[in-house]
Amino acid sequence: MTDEEGALRAFEEAREEGLINHIGITSHNPENIMRAIESCELDTVLLPVNYVLRAHPEPRNDYTPVLEKAKELNIGVIAMKSVAKGPYPTEERTRDAWYQPFTTPEEVEEALRFTLSQHVTTAATSSDLEIARMMIDSAEDFAPMDDEEQESLIRRAVNYKPLFPRD
Repeated sequence: MTDEEGALRAFEEAREEGLINHIGITSHNPENIMRAIESCELDTVLLPVNYVLRAHPEPRNDYTPVLEKAKELNIGVIAMKSVAKGPYPTEERTRDAWYQPFTTPEEVEEALRFTLSQHVTTAATSSDLEIARMMIDSAEDFAPMDDEEQESLIRRAVNYKPLFPRD
């Protein structure tokens, strides 16, 4: 992907030739995104940003270095999985999402407020229509979370199992 003959180099050449205007990358793994940032001039990154991941940081899910680097390089950040509570505990799915989302309007609002209070440009909605509507409603009245609110939410998430890394 990032070597001299990789896909990112082909995209850079296409941009230089005027065939495309912007290059972005999507990954659930922040380490992959950091490698891409270091080897290519990106316009956007799309990755999971939520408070459950922040409560359980490890190299394969710690998005904070990506956010810091994106801010430094003026790269747009599209957050996904902002309302992901974690993996489903069983094979049974109760929502139209492959992950277990937060489901009450209050939980969704907290999760989205946390995500939008990070250095992100925007947040993608859930694939579950009801959750997506709650996210839109919450976004209409968005007010950033202060550091104390964020830390309180992170402390409450220590008992959740993070969605990533997936074993």
